Amino acid sequence: MGAGIARDLAYLVESGMFTLDHVLAVHLTSNHLPPLPNSFVRVAREAIKRYNRGDTEHGIRLPPGMLIVVGGHPTRNIGVIHALDKLHLWDFVRRNDEDD
Repeated sequence: MGAGIARDLAYLVESGMFTLDHVLAVHLTSNHLPPLPNSFVRVAREAIKRYNRGDTEHGIRLPPGMLIVVGGHPTRNIGVIHALDKLHLWDFVRRNDEDD
C-alpha cells in the first residue's frame, strides 16, 4: 500500500489499460487510509483535471454530508492543491487529459 501502488495505478491509466475513474476508486478505497467512499472519485478526478488545466483557484464541492475543517471552520469545499495532498493524487496529475 502507498505511493508505489499509486504510481502503478497512474501507469495503468497512462497505458490505456484502465480508466481514471476505475483506478481512482481502487486508490481511494484500497490504497488510502482510512479508506474513502467511492463518492470521492468525483472530487479526485476534478482535482486532477483542474490542476492539469492550471485552475487551482476554485474549490471543489465535497460529496453530500462531507465537511472539511479549514481555518477552524467547517466547509463543503476543498481546494485543488489540498485535495491532491490529502487524497495522495500527485502521481495522477499531468498524465491524464483523456476528458479534456
